[in-house]
Amino acid sequence: MPEKLTIVSKVGANYLRKIFLHPTQDIDVIMDRLNTIEFFVDPINGSVKDNLNQHLKNIKGVNALFNRLMTESFSVKDIKILCDNLLNAMRIRDIIVGQNSYLKIFQQIYDSFTEEMQYLANMITKIVDLNKSLRTETFEINYGIDVELDFAKDLYSQLSPILNKVAESETNTYGHFLRDIHCLYIPQIGFLTSAEHFASESESSSHSDDLQVVVTAGQRIYYKTFTTIELDQHFGDIHSEIIDRQILIINRLQQYIANYRHLFNTIEKYCAKLDALIAMSQIAVNYRYCKPNITTDGVIEIRDGRHPLIELMSKTFVPNDYYSGGQHKKVKIISGPNACGKSVYLKQICLIVFMAHIGSYVPALSANIPIVDRIFTRLHTPESMSMRLSTFMLDLNQMSNASKYTTKRSLVVVDEFGKGTQSVDGLALMAACLNQ
Repeated sequence: MPEKLTIVSKVGANYLRKIFLHPTQDIDVIMDRLNTIEFFVDPINGSVKDNLNQHLKNIKGVNALFNRLMTESFSVKDIKILCDNLLNAMRIRDIIVGQNSYLKIFQQIYDSFTEEMQYLANMITKIVDLNKSLRTETFEINYGIDVELDFAKDLYSQLSPILNKVAESETNTYGHFLRDIHCLYIPQIGFLTSAEHFASESESSSHSDDLQVVVTAGQRIYYKTFTTIELDQHFGDIHSEIIDRQILIINRLQQYIANYRHLFNTIEKYCAKLDALIAMSQIAVNYRYCKPNITTDGVIEIRDGRHPLIELMSKTFVPNDYYSGGQHKKVKIISGPNACGKSVYLKQICLIVFMAHIGSYVPALSANIPIVDRIFTRLHTPESMSMRLSTFMLDLNQMSNASKYTTKRSLVVVDEFGKGTQSVDGLALMAACLNQ
């Protein structure tokens, strides 16, 4: 079975898709990618690759997260992602610092992943108790950050024994006609005395001024008494005050983090690139790809080239050479019986040239690939009733575009042009296109 692409992060997968959709003619960019892949292809650097992957897999995209940073939907998981990105970025930088390498991506990471990231991560972990926050799914602020918040938390932690004593006092006062008395605190409502229904109407009427019914739930009635009113005045709505204070601190932290969006974008940018190139290096090792030699002389030389997909599905795939330009003719006419692999050979050439232009190793024993500005193909006819064009007319349109926009640096591949008309006409049209 073919091995899966060993990309470890979603940001890396997005970057890989981006470079596949945007091949480049910039030799510096191509060589930067090829040199990075060459570094990780070397077995000596296997441990470096494994260590980097351990941290790259924890890097998450943050664009959507920053869009909701100053909204109510910003959650504990979001701030955990930000903190993890910062900490893993610094670990990646530590791994790279130990490498005596000329790689541009390493230098970019070294210069961009500064101690400012560590400072910001330390600030987040100092302010927010991440482990407790994840358990409760609400922001929990550490002690020592805000004096008022610490005082409120200390008061709140003392409520349980106080409520037990108040329940004993209320039992002594109202126990002769109320059963199973408890005292409790409900945020936004305050302190209440809870008991079962009255023992008798006559006994309860004498205490009607002391007991204010707040709510009835099932067999229990919740009252405000003189004691609970005193607790309300002393403690206030303590839980809500704690929540409000924590929200205020988190809002300030959010505003501070918002100023460092560029740091997180830098982490995502370079980690995505590194992840994608490491994955491409692993594929190069697994399937015996070679590093192409990128030139500007217009000469294509491919030795023992292979189709990167067909070879995975065929145990008897035969490699093929291809030479064009220089001392070799640029026009090649491929002939042979049906199902002998002509179309696969043409596609193989296009794919090898394309892969070189995204900075990838290529499926060949060796390859010299010049920079091309376009790849034109007449391999497949996109037939559809909505186009209201014949197959031959569609073929002509494809050839017309190739003839109109091709340059001396373009690669043009044509498969069975003219099969939709008479043989003589098809040959004449093909000859005319070649002469142009």
